[in-house]
Amino acid sequence: AFSKAALLVLLCGCAGHHQQPSLPLVHRDQVGVVAANRFVTPTGQVLTPAGRQVGLPGMRPQALALSPDGRLLATSGHRDVIVLIDPAAGMVLQTLPLTVIDKRAGTNSTSTITNSVAGTAVTNTAELSFTGLVFSPDGRRLYLSNTAGNVWVFEVSDGRIASPPTVLPLPDARAPNRKREIPTGLAVSADGKRLYVAGNLGGRLYELDALTGRLLR
Repeated sequence: AFSKAALLVLLCGCAGHHQQPSLPLVHRDQVGVVAANRFVTPTGQVLTPAGRQVGLPGMRPQALALSPDGRLLATSGHRDVIVLIDPAAGMVLQTLPLTVIDKRAGTNSTSTITNSVAGTAVTNTAELSFTGLVFSPDGRRLYLSNTAGNVWVFEVSDGRIASPPTVLPLPDARAPNRKREIPTGLAVSADGKRLYVAGNLGGRLYELDALTGRLLR
């Protein structure tokens, strides 16, 4: 009896020695940060990611673009904003709304977006389409595929988006039940003069003049 009792105490002691530290319980309605380096997604998944985290409240990033010099990280997604981040410091540098309204429409907006082809002021809203986010090779322009059927071009200077964007229209998709094309992936030629746009609905690759938006082929 003594040997059995001693063995029982030994086993209990071993179990206590290897017991893992308890983690905080997660309430089923909690979303976001729940503890140090513990995040809960809307679907109930608990994440403990490695590395430095940069908070983007209310946003679901869908694409990333790193500038050629590595000093700027751009992201956008399921929210009508584009964000510039200092990847070395892990700090948000700029958050820019992707809704731009013509001042002549009688609103309080201070931004005007210009259609580079028609040369007229328009009202427009953009939302990132799939992976369509890329810097030009010189880092001076940032291109964004818009689900509304065009490409937005931002001028970048001194680590910031410096002016309202221009809009590069795309040809009609000529797809069943959908006239307007949806641009997806983007690529810029090495000399920065050509922009290549993958058309999701039309099944075509469009080659545009990267500055004017003129369709080349």
